[in-house]
Amino acid sequence: MHKCATIHASLKSLTGVDECLNESKHVELGQSRLQRDTQDLNKMLDWLKGSNPFNTGDSRLRSISSGLIASDSDQINCELADEVGEDIMRRMDGIAYTDVVMKKAYQVRTLKELSKTVSVGGNTVAIDDNLLFSRLLIVLERKQEIEPYFEFELTPVPASLFKNESMRKTVKSALAKELTKSLDNKQEVEVPQLFVVDGGCLLHRVVWLAGGIYSEITQQYVNFVRKHYGHHCSIVFDGYGNGPSVKDHEHQRRALKSCPDVDVAEQKTAFKNQSLFLTNSQNKKLFVQMLLEKLREANYAVSQAVDDADTLIKNHT
Repeated sequence: MHKCATIHASLKSLTGVDECLNESKHVELGQSRLQRDTQDLNKMLDWLKGSNPFNTGDSRLRSISSGLIASDSDQINCELADEVGEDIMRRMDGIAYTDVVMKKAYQVRTLKELSKTVSVGGNTVAIDDNLLFSRLLIVLERKQEIEPYFEFELTPVPASLFKNESMRKTVKSALAKELTKSLDNKQEVEVPQLFVVDGGCLLHRVVWLAGGIYSEITQQYVNFVRKHYGHHCSIVFDGYGNGPSVKDHEHQRRALKSCPDVDVAEQKTAFKNQSLFLTNSQNKKLFVQMLLEKLREANYAVSQAVDDADTLIKNHT
């Protein structure tokens, strides 16, 4: 605009028009447009307060808008696009174009790779389409050689206990039926004076507010506990990331369809898929820490086990 100021002044002198005295102002100078611009500016500033890209001690690559975080194992290298491009050019030097073989390892991987999913049996599962295609080709190539493989033992451990290198998922409903067979339904049950709430179950009982931020969602949990259990309750959570646990096999099974690491902060917009978010142990650990603080601020008795919370829950009863 400063480069056009001289031309603007010359046109004003030539036409004898002064926009300050002209009643028909430009639409951008109207009062309603100014108010709307101010509101939009405040929205942007509020969003940047919760998504400040310069206020973090974590050096991992992340998406400011979605909160997705690339871990070291994801091999995301889009911030090194120039270096990757130069490496590709060097590999092509002195080779005929028809002989160039460009491996996937040489290409740029973006954060979009973390959200590649497909619906399988009603569940959303993250997949690598290139790897899946390669494996299908191998299966087709070995089609005539499958029969000899069945001449040998295929399972080193009992198939009744293990599946895909992990223990099979237990059917808790069947165990509950066996335990309750001998119970007398007519027996009066004394109403407890103190409720002990399983934090792991609580995480899934509250439906997250669509488009809400994490501070609003943690307040949802406080409201849920206050409504259903009052103030006379104790809440016990599992521990996460503290070494081997009896639930490791279950966590590994859930991780097959989990979302990538997400930046969890009070003023950031929550991840859109609650169930996928909670299958990632790192995301759940950060969210539980935030929820613990929120519940303690509301004067609730909250505790967290080292690993599995079942024993700690029993000690509270």
